[in-house]
Amino acid sequence: MVGSTSPDTYRTLPPQIHSMSLKLSPPLAVLSFPAALPAPKLNLSPPRPVYVAGEAVTLTCSVTGVSNLSGIRYYKENKEIDSQKLPSPWHSDSHSVWLPGVSRSQAGSYSCAFWKTESGQEIPLERSQLIRIAVTDPLPSPQLTVSPPQPAYIAGEAVTLTCSAAGAPTVSGIRFFKDRQEIYSKELPASSNSHTESLPLLSVSAGSAGQYSCESWETVSGREIKSTRSRPRSIKVTARPPPPSLSLDPPWPIYIRGEHVTLRCSGQLNEEAAGYRFFNQRGEQISSGESSQGTWQINMSDAAASQAYTCLYWRVERGREIPSEKSPPVPVLVTEHPPPPSLSLDPPQPIYIRGEQVTLRCSGQLNEKAAGYRFFNQRGEQISSGVSSQGAWQISTSDSAASQAYTCQYWRVECGREIPSEKSPCVPVLVTGETLFPCWESQAGRNHPWIISLGQAALGRETGEVCVRESGTWLIYLPSPLLSLPARPPPPSLSLDPPHPIYIRGELVTLRCLDQLNEEAAGYRFFNQSGEQISSGVSSQGTWQINTSDAAASQAYTCLYWRVERGREIPSEKSPPVPVSVTDPPPQPELSVDPPSGAVSEGFSLNITCTAPGDTREQRFHFYKDGVKLVPGDLESEISTMEPGTGSLNVSVLSIPWAGPSITGEFTCGYEENVAGRWIPSPRSRAVNVTWNVMVSARDILLRTGGVLLLIAALTALLCYCRRKKRGG
Repeated sequence: MVGSTSPDTYRTLPPQIHSMSLKLSPPLAVLSFPAALPAPKLNLSPPRPVYVAGEAVTLTCSVTGVSNLSGIRYYKENKEIDSQKLPSPWHSDSHSVWLPGVSRSQAGSYSCAFWKTESGQEIPLERSQLIRIAVTDPLPSPQLTVSPPQPAYIAGEAVTLTCSAAGAPTVSGIRFFKDRQEIYSKELPASSNSHTESLPLLSVSAGSAGQYSCESWETVSGREIKSTRSRPRSIKVTARPPPPSLSLDPPWPIYIRGEHVTLRCSGQLNEEAAGYRFFNQRGEQISSGESSQGTWQINMSDAAASQAYTCLYWRVERGREIPSEKSPPVPVLVTEHPPPPSLSLDPPQPIYIRGEQVTLRCSGQLNEKAAGYRFFNQRGEQISSGVSSQGAWQISTSDSAASQAYTCQYWRVECGREIPSEKSPCVPVLVTGETLFPCWESQAGRNHPWIISLGQAALGRETGEVCVRESGTWLIYLPSPLLSLPARPPPPSLSLDPPHPIYIRGELVTLRCLDQLNEEAAGYRFFNQSGEQISSGVSSQGTWQINTSDAAASQAYTCLYWRVERGREIPSEKSPPVPVSVTDPPPQPELSVDPPSGAVSEGFSLNITCTAPGDTREQRFHFYKDGVKLVPGDLESEISTMEPGTGSLNVSVLSIPWAGPSITGEFTCGYEENVAGRWIPSPRSRAVNVTWNVMVSARDILLRTGGVLLLIAALTALLCYCRRKKRGG
């Protein structure tokens, strides 16, 4: 087991020694050593009064003052257990053997001895002193538990660590460690049969987080024998999330009995909430189940609804629910609706003719100070825009939906909020219509064969009674002398004067409204396409003039007339709409003259060219001299116009081959464009003055004559080319 190596190897033992086992050999004869030779000394490393099974022990045999050692023997209980020859020469005075893991079987007294070889004879030296190796079994690992067991702890919670060494026969004490550093140690009394110790952490914080473990120990022969550490337990500490904010939706300072209020719990930024809980002012949870949306609705009909509320949210961390602090409390105040008002109609008619104005009057209860009023149709939609402080609202029966029931309410101000009253009872507004239906009077059993439909009400034509439908049955509502009024007059026809398909900006157009059935009209009204009346006052002649200079003149128009019967105005239906289209005049043409100076001598030609911008519409040109329109033949002239259909450039030329004194004067031109079937004239061109020059040379005559002929030839060639191109295309 013990190898012979150089002195440097003794401190780092060779690997093969670890795997060798000690074997006992028969006892050897004890030889006496010369008294002068010292005995070796046997040491244990590390020096322990007792060793724990499994620990490594090194035995070192050393001697001083002796050289040329040949070998060494080790003994246990005076029996040789190993013998090794030392390499020659041996320069060290010691030799070591390593026991990698001692056991109880290796406990006992050990010694060592060297020998020398002289003249081939082995001479044993004196044995070392006896040294004892005591071995004890290791203590079992204790068990560490954490109570209460949680994957994560909230700052401020109490946690108890308990270390139990129940498997050890004897325990002298227990130690606790945090992140491998000892934090607490406790010696147990010898008389104690409990091998358990607890360490309370009364209020954990971020500094308490870490890995915890424990160990037990036993004192044997003055040495502390430690157990292996327990399995570590991790304590993770998280801070409680900050409190949320609680708000009310809608955010009223006071609520009305019967309303619903939504509590909205909003966590802090960057906080992912897994759920929410809501509590009343006694701390009782009012949200059943879990609210993942952060809202909870309460009904103000509940008698206990008027109180303060709080909420909290939680997040999930390592599988545990971590609740936030509760929000600051938010109070909810509840009040009752004021009693309903009464609603009346002004003027109070049992039935109204379409087009009339009706005033709804809302009157609150006594001792109720109303801050304002609102009016509603039978579908509950508010019809009063803004706030009515006078308790009145006007409706027009011209609206096709005017025939229905109406209600109203008022409100008072409490804690800065409007508190509306209950709605008034319904009051129907009945307006004449045109569709006929049968009507039954269930009480008398009489049949009203024809009525005018009024939505939920109907008018009996033959008997002059108003019928109202209740639960599917027509009942008599009340008699009315107004029910003998005839139906609305038929619509008139609307025409335009002058009747153009399109009008030029700035023209005047007369709208003529004509009753087709010789109805005796008391007056007329005219309207634009938005339904706004454009005729101020009353038109008794059935006409109204509009000026197309107005930017909004280009639109459709309608009209109606009315007759008076029994003092009431009966308006007709509106006429079919008639559109008025307006356009701007075409752009001004350009006029040029040849010769450019405008001075013409006798016998020479005069060419005046009119050019219209663009080439997109059908056009025709006109020339004027001193404001008078010229026709071909005047002044012995010819007018050549290149029409759009020939691919021209919209150019027309007034040519006078032989000038005379009569051609002098101011020339202009203009053109017309065909727009929707109407010729729309352009503004006149700028004027060009032509003068007479009596002094002329033969050279000028030839040049001018040649120029005229050349121009006519060029225009003829261009015209022929354009016509060929048109036929070829």
